[in-house]
Amino acid sequence: MMDNIYENIVPWNGANDTGRDVRLKWQRNFAKIGINFQELEGKFTTVDDLFDLIAQELDKKLSKTEDDQAAGIVTFLKGLVADGLLEANAGLVVRKTEVVEPLMISLLSEELEDSIVEEDVDVFIEEIRTSTGGAATIGELDNVVDGADKISDTDDLLVRLAGTSEWSINATLFSQVSQLMSKVFPFTINLTGGGIYEKGSSQIINLSWTFDRDIESQSINNESLLIGIRAKQYTDVITDTTYTLKTIQGGQAYTKSVSAQFKTKKFYGVSANTSLDNDEILSLSSAWSGRTQSTTVFDCTGGKYPYYILPTSMVSGIQFWIGGLRNTDWNEETREVTNSYGYKESYTIFRLNSIQTGVLNIEVR
Repeated sequence: MMDNIYENIVPWNGANDTGRDVRLKWQRNFAKIGINFQELEGKFTTVDDLFDLIAQELDKKLSKTEDDQAAGIVTFLKGLVADGLLEANAGLVVRKTEVVEPLMISLLSEELEDSIVEEDVDVFIEEIRTSTGGAATIGELDNVVDGADKISDTDDLLVRLAGTSEWSINATLFSQVSQLMSKVFPFTINLTGGGIYEKGSSQIINLSWTFDRDIESQSINNESLLIGIRAKQYTDVITDTTYTLKTIQGGQAYTKSVSAQFKTKKFYGVSANTSLDNDEILSLSSAWSGRTQSTTVFDCTGGKYPYYILPTSMVSGIQFWIGGLRNTDWNEETREVTNSYGYKESYTIFRLNSIQTGVLNIEVR
C-alpha cells in the first residue's frame, strides 16, 4: 500500500524535461496517489480510521532509533555488529562456515569470557564447520605440528604432548606398539594339505588355510592370489613338492609350508616259500621305507620263513636281532620290484636261512 515509485522531474535547462514533460510527469505521479486512495476506500470512514490503518502498517516495521522487537525470525545476511551487550535469553548458537583464521579468536576463548553472560551453561553452543575455504589438512590446524602434512617413510602416530594441547609426530611409537602386540598376540596361519604318497602315483593336492586377522597380500610359491582366497588345488602331482604360503600382515611377511612327498615302501612278513615273486612281495605287510624297525612279531607257526624286504639303497650296515641277540643267518637277494603304480625300484630281500615253527620277535637295526 502506497509503495509507489514516482518519476523524477528535472527542471528544464534546454537539454532535459520541457514544460510539457513536467506537466505529464506531475499528472502521472498524482494518478498513482489517487490509486492509493482508491485502495483505501472502504477501509476507513474518518481521519482517525486512517491514522489507525497507518499505525497498523507501521507496527510491521522495525524502528532504527527506538527499542523494538520482532515477532518472527530476523535474518542478517551480512552480519551483526553490536556496540553493547548482546543478549540471547534462550541460548545462542554460533556457526562458522570455515575454520577460524589464526589471528581470530573463538567466541568461547578466554579473551571474551568476561563479555559473555551465561545464565545456563547448557544453552551456549559453538559449532565450527570445515569447508574448502579453511584448513584442509591436519597440519594446517593451529595446535598440530606442520610436519603432519609431509610424506613419511614410516607409519607414524600423532600424540598430544603432556601438559599441553599441542599435537606432535611420533615416528617410533607405532612400530613399538606393533612389536609389542605381535609378541602378545602373534599372527597365526593355519595351513593344511599335502602328505606322503607312494612313488609312481599321481595325486591331487588340496590346500586350505586360515588367518586370525585381515591380511594385505598372499601368494603360494610366488604365485600371487586374490586376498580373499583360502583354498587352492594342484592336480597331477607326481614328485616331491613343497608349498609355501606367504602373506603380508601389518607390513611384515609370514610364511608357512606343507609338502607332498613320494616314498617307496618296505615289506615284511612270513611265507613257506623259499622265494617270492613280485605279487607275493606286494601282498606282505608294508610301511614307508626306513631301514630300522622296532621289535615286530613274525608268526611262523606251521613252518615258515621270516622275510624283510626294503630298497637296496637303505640296507648298508643292517642288523637283525632276535630275542635280544644279534642274528646273522640271513639270505640276501637283490632284484627289481614293481609297485602297484608301475614304479620300479631295486630291493634287497632278506630271508632267515632256517625255517621256523614258532613266534619270533625280530628287531631291525
